[in-house]
Amino acid sequence: MHLGVSLAERLRPAPTDTFWTPLSMFHGGGIDVSMAALAGRCGMVHVGTFEPGLALRQLADERCTFTAFETIWLPVLDHPEFATTDLSALRLVINLGSPERMRAMQARLPHAVQISCLGMTESMGFCCIGSVDDPPELRATTSGQPLPGMEARVVDPETGADSPPGTPGEFRFRGSPGCCATTATRSSPRSASTPTAGSPPVTRSSPTRRAGCGSAPGSATSSRSVARTWRPRSSRGSSPSIPPSESCRSKTIPQLSTLLQSPSLAPIGPAGSWTTAAVRFSMATKEPPERRRKGPEPISIEPPPAPRPAPLGVAFTDVTFLHWRYDPALVRPLLPPGLVPDTFDGVTYVGLVPFRMCAYGEFLETNVRVYSVDPQGRRGTVFLTMEADRLTWVLAARATGLPYAWSRMSLVRDTHLLCYDSVRRWPGRPGTGTQIRVRAGHPVEGGPLEHFLTARWRLHHAVRGVPLAIPLFHNRWPLHTAELLHLDDQLITATGLPAPTEPPVSVLHAPSVRGRFGLPIPAW
Repeated sequence: MHLGVSLAERLRPAPTDTFWTPLSMFHGGGIDVSMAALAGRCGMVHVGTFEPGLALRQLADERCTFTAFETIWLPVLDHPEFATTDLSALRLVINLGSPERMRAMQARLPHAVQISCLGMTESMGFCCIGSVDDPPELRATTSGQPLPGMEARVVDPETGADSPPGTPGEFRFRGSPGCCATTATRSSPRSASTPTAGSPPVTRSSPTRRAGCGSAPGSATSSRSVARTWRPRSSRGSSPSIPPSESCRSKTIPQLSTLLQSPSLAPIGPAGSWTTAAVRFSMATKEPPERRRKGPEPISIEPPPAPRPAPLGVAFTDVTFLHWRYDPALVRPLLPPGLVPDTFDGVTYVGLVPFRMCAYGEFLETNVRVYSVDPQGRRGTVFLTMEADRLTWVLAARATGLPYAWSRMSLVRDTHLLCYDSVRRWPGRPGTGTQIRVRAGHPVEGGPLEHFLTARWRLHHAVRGVPLAIPLFHNRWPLHTAELLHLDDQLITATGLPAPTEPPVSVLHAPSVRGRFGLPIPAW
């Protein structure tokens, strides 16, 4: 955990970031990444059994922002689908390799910062790692500085004296993140020290030769590696090394109470309470993504059988549907993990839908919604915001992760004229809202587009990063034509989407329909 905190402090992940790793969870590198995700309160996605095509699809679907390493990253870069895969969310790659190889890999994905590292089993994965603030040439030619709590230097293997810059030597380190107090030899032209202002980064040269952590005292898999474990400069005297009997002694892990004092693990709940960071482990299967993800199911205007059990009965009245065309690339980042935008003739749609709802009482609601397909090919609806004027409903729904907001709302109906008004109170920016005036017309059967937009039989939703499908049963919508008379809306842009640049391509009205929600099931 100490090393995870140190990594998070060096990499500075945000809660919206997602680590991606193919390293086994019994491997030091895999453990490091999971601990860094916990310390940084961000997500983590594991690919399971590595396969380049599957890795590419998962990086795109999960919108991963951090990834590593060279021997795994090169097959991804060389995959035929790399050029057409959306990796725009990726912003940092931890890599290894010669300076020439590092520069070449950086050129393949120029928008993502690439840093290097140095480590081994005896350092519990990472010993040194670069910084995103380093200039590109420094990131390509050095392995960064030691992590907090690690001490490192490069010495002459015969005399134990520090090697001058540009001279190959033996790399030695020790520190609390390691699983053992052993060293390993490494030919390197620069020295590494505990990172302080102005301390030089470690420069890579030849591969590391590792010491055996489980070796008997006095033995090692590389020459002098155990017997030459060193002391900090401030404590070195005439004795140049720690006795072999001390070199494989396990380090003491800092107490949890000490780790919890780190700024990376500050409390996020009320004073005195702690909330455990949620790390999402998304295990992929061995199947290639093209066989694992099914195509979208056929659009059916007839409702599926009612789910059992279906504990929540609802009624929707005075419903108006306004829809605009949008580029799927704009919608995809707003979807829960694993979902992709549902499209009609190559474009997706964003809906603004006001209505009156009856569920444990009557209240008004206005939604901004988009359309999705899960890996099983099931079509659904994702709500980007759900404005309602009933506070108890808002609080209860927000506890399940639904994006409800408490708003001041009104609906005035005069024969066929409907006037919807909504002004947000909490949370978010107060005053955000919408004004909609429509005139309802005559009944209409609807065509393929109308059925695509309204024949939705499940809600897609994520709870703690886990995508769910919530079945919804209701009779066919009794659709009517409608004319938009006035629109003044800020709700769509409040979700992070750009404002529509044209009038809605579909305006519909439905007097009422009754339905029931079933229990959520996984959307994988």
